[in-house]
Order: sequence, then C-alpha cells, then structure tokens
Amino acid sequence: MIVAHTTWISIIIMGISMMLMFKGFKKAGVTWDKDSPPPTEVPKGVIALGGYANRLLVFCFIFWVIYVAYLINN
Repeated sequence: MIVAHTTWISIIIMGISMMLMFKGFKKAGVTWDKDSPPPTEVPKGVIALGGYANRLLVFCFIFWVIYVAYLINN
C-alpha cells in the first residue's frame, strides 16, 4: 500500500515545487507573456527543483508497475 501512495505524494511534491519555482521567477522579474522567450538560465534566488520532482514522479510510476508485476509473479 505504501508503494501505491508514493505516486500521489510525488504529484503533490511536484506541484509544490513547480509553484515555488514560478513564484521565484515572478519575484526575479521574469515575465510569462505569450511572446516572451524562455529563460536561458535560472535567475538568482529561484528554487528550481521542478525537474527533480518530475523525475521522482516518473520513477514512482515505473517502480509501482514493477512492484505490482513482482507481486503477481510471486
């Protein structure tokens, strides 16, 4: 049951980290207009953990499938 809970917990962690990252970009003065180019580097003071949280989410999805397949085969 713990493995099943890791998927939704990692979604929550990813959402929180993305919100923190976007708030940091807003504080740094980066605009998110339709015509604005994407930032080439992370400004000072921005906590950019969104990519790591996304990797954790993908890992939890993959690990859950592997774990359930292991349980079914044993």
